[in-house]
Amino acid sequence: MAQVLCDAGNDVLLWGRNSAVINEINSIHKNSKSLGTTQLPDQLRATTDIQAAFEHGAALVLAVPAQTLRENLNSWKSMIPHDRPLISSLKGVELSSHLRMTEVIREILGTPDDQLSIITGPNLAREIVMRQPAGAVAASTSQTLADMTAQIFSNSYFRVYTSTDVIGCELAAAAKNVIALAVGMAIGMGYGENTQSLVITRGLNEVTRLGIA
Repeated sequence: MAQVLCDAGNDVLLWGRNSAVINEINSIHKNSKSLGTTQLPDQLRATTDIQAAFEHGAALVLAVPAQTLRENLNSWKSMIPHDRPLISSLKGVELSSHLRMTEVIREILGTPDDQLSIITGPNLAREIVMRQPAGAVAASTSQTLADMTAQIFSNSYFRVYTSTDVIGCELAAAAKNVIALAVGMAIGMGYGENTQSLVITRGLNEVTRLGIA
């Protein structure tokens, strides 16, 4: 996602805990541990200083494992600026509370809805870094913030649509993995494209009903 933001013309400062990875990104613009030999944008900068990361830029993008969000926010909340939009790229629900990611953010930080958005879509990192065409949805209860989120992520290979249905987008992002598992099971059992298409189609229908409910 940092590459997507850089390719969209943004000044990006990426935060991470692993100093070896951060140094590699800054020195040779690679993350060989996760992305192999892929060359990252020259303008991408990285740091292990979380305070510096929070002070940088006009918006903050949260991109940590979903089940660590609460722990991380509790340790960061005194440092997070309250005057900047928060954009969540996390997918899933919190196992302990069954809360969606934006609900966890609101509970801990008290972030108002018009400062909170999500970026979500069925995207794999290894294909994104190859700059293969991909898409996503930027969602916020504020259309203005949804538009802004879409703008900062959009580039020549990454198309972003907007929505004000945050609940539906978050539920779809979590439930799509269940559909993916079902399709994988169908493939493993030797079923062909007809069966796979059926699972995908009916799965999407169920996700839609879940979002409406």
